[in-house]
Amino acid sequence: MVKAAAPVHIDWLQVLLDLRTLGFSLPAVAEHTGIPRETLRGWYQGEAQPRHAPGEVLIGFWLNVTGRARDQLPRMPA
Repeated sequence: MVKAAAPVHIDWLQVLLDLRTLGFSLPAVAEHTGIPRETLRGWYQGEAQPRHAPGEVLIGFWLNVTGRARDQLPRMPA
Protein backbone atom coordinates (compact mmCIF):
# COMPACT_ATOMS: atom_id res chain seq x y z
CA MET A 1 0.00 0.00 0.00
CA VAL A 2 1.31 3.45 -0.94
CA LYS A 3 1.11 6.10 1.74
CA ALA A 4 -0.20 9.52 0.78
CA ALA A 5 2.20 12.36 1.36
CA ALA A 6 1.56 14.35 4.50
CA PRO A 7 0.01 17.74 3.83
CA VAL A 8 2.47 20.60 3.64
CA HIS A 9 1.84 23.45 6.03
CA ILE A 10 3.48 26.60 4.74
CA ASP A 11 4.53 29.13 7.36
CA TRP A 12 2.87 32.12 5.68
CA LEU A 13 4.06 34.55 8.34
CA GLN A 14 7.68 33.54 7.68
CA VAL A 15 7.15 33.83 3.92
CA LEU A 16 5.97 37.41 4.43
CA LEU A 17 8.76 38.14 6.92
CA ASP A 18 11.33 36.86 4.40
CA LEU A 19 9.91 39.27 1.85
CA ARG A 20 9.95 42.13 4.36
CA THR A 21 13.60 41.39 5.14
CA LEU A 22 14.31 41.80 1.43
CA GLY A 23 12.59 45.21 1.42
CA PHE A 24 9.02 44.32 0.43
CA SER A 25 6.38 45.82 2.71
CA LEU A 26 2.86 44.38 2.63
CA PRO A 27 1.75 47.17 0.26
CA ALA A 28 4.70 46.37 -2.03
CA VAL A 29 3.87 42.64 -1.98
CA ALA A 30 0.26 43.54 -2.78
CA GLU A 31 1.38 45.68 -5.71
CA HIS A 32 3.66 42.97 -7.12
CA THR A 33 1.24 40.07 -6.65
CA GLY A 34 -2.20 41.62 -7.07
CA ILE A 35 -3.22 40.18 -3.69
CA PRO A 36 -5.14 42.80 -1.68
CA ARG A 37 -3.26 44.34 1.26
CA GLU A 38 -6.03 43.41 3.68
CA THR A 39 -5.78 39.78 2.58
CA LEU A 40 -2.02 39.79 3.11
CA ARG A 41 -2.51 41.44 6.49
CA GLY A 42 -4.87 38.63 7.52
CA TRP A 43 -2.26 36.03 6.56
CA TYR A 44 0.45 38.02 8.33
CA GLN A 45 -1.59 38.21 11.52
CA GLY A 46 -2.52 34.53 11.33
CA GLU A 47 -6.22 35.32 11.01
CA ALA A 48 -6.59 33.42 7.74
CA GLN A 49 -4.86 30.99 5.41
CA PRO A 50 -4.64 31.60 1.66
CA ARG A 51 -6.70 29.66 -0.81
CA HIS A 52 -4.71 27.62 -3.30
CA ALA A 53 -4.46 30.13 -6.17
CA PRO A 54 -3.45 33.21 -4.13
CA GLY A 55 -1.09 31.05 -2.08
CA GLU A 56 0.60 29.89 -5.28
CA VAL A 57 0.92 33.51 -6.43
CA LEU A 58 2.64 34.46 -3.17
CA ILE A 59 4.86 31.36 -3.35
CA GLY A 60 5.84 32.25 -6.91
CA PHE A 61 6.76 35.78 -5.85
CA TRP A 62 8.75 34.45 -2.87
CA LEU A 63 10.61 31.99 -5.13
CA ASN A 64 11.45 34.73 -7.61
CA VAL A 65 12.58 37.29 -5.03
CA THR A 66 14.53 34.95 -2.75
CA GLY A 67 16.05 32.79 -5.47
CA ARG A 68 15.31 29.76 -3.34
CA ALA A 69 13.80 26.46 -4.44
CA ARG A 70 10.24 25.44 -3.65
CA ASP A 71 11.44 22.77 -1.21
CA GLN A 72 13.02 25.58 0.85
CA LEU A 73 9.70 27.26 1.61
CA PRO A 74 9.24 27.96 5.31
CA ARG A 75 7.14 25.19 6.82
CA MET A 76 5.27 24.79 10.05
CA PRO A 77 5.58 21.65 12.16
CA ALA A 78 2.92 19.12 11.15
